[in-house]
Amino acid sequence: MQFPDDDMTAMLEAMGLTAQVMIATYLAGEISVIWEPRPKVQNLFDNGFETSAPAAIVKSSDVAALNIAHNVKLIIAGATWYVIGDLPEGDGFTRLTLSSSPIQ
Repeated sequence: MQFPDDDMTAMLEAMGLTAQVMIATYLAGEISVIWEPRPKVQNLFDNGFETSAPAAIVKSSDVAALNIAHNVKLIIAGATWYVIGDLPEGDGFTRLTLSSSPIQ
């Protein structure tokens, strides 16, 4: 099920935080995120692959518009995080897996 963009925006604004998106040394923009700071085990792809990394849920259209990819820096609630993975959820949202260190 694909959510309408206006509905996704309203949900993120009601439930989420604002994150600054930094590419290299410049501010690419700000997006709304649902922040999952505490690691929790999640079964991804329904095949037993699990992750316990912090994550941010964002609109897939924001990922595309701001070219959010590996090692892009997000500043969420004053803390710096680096994108180490992205998983489109098929409903208009993407789960960004985050790390406190960039990928080398």
